[in-house]
Amino acid sequence: MSDAFSRILDGELGGVEIKGDPVFVEYSFREEGRGMGLSLLHWVELNSDSKMGKWFRGDKLPENLVDDSADSINVVVKHYQNYTRRDSFAGITSS
Repeated sequence: MSDAFSRILDGELGGVEIKGDPVFVEYSFREEGRGMGLSLLHWVELNSDSKMGKWFRGDKLPENLVDDSADSINVVVKHYQNYTRRDSFAGITSS
């Protein structure tokens, strides 16, 4: 799994650094044109902004997303919000 994260962080996001480890959210199965597809949904917190690509708020996604990407993004955003809310209730702060 670390190879996949390294490829994304280094190659697709220009070497951006993350805080901690990726947090697993869920497996996402979906039907595709060639059969069933599987995505492993995770989120990470960035140490700095990536200069690669264009970034959007989870509640202001562009209209032209690929297939069911918006559904997956919404699941991940909700998980992140619940996770960070849980930490703040426990007196834990992200650094």
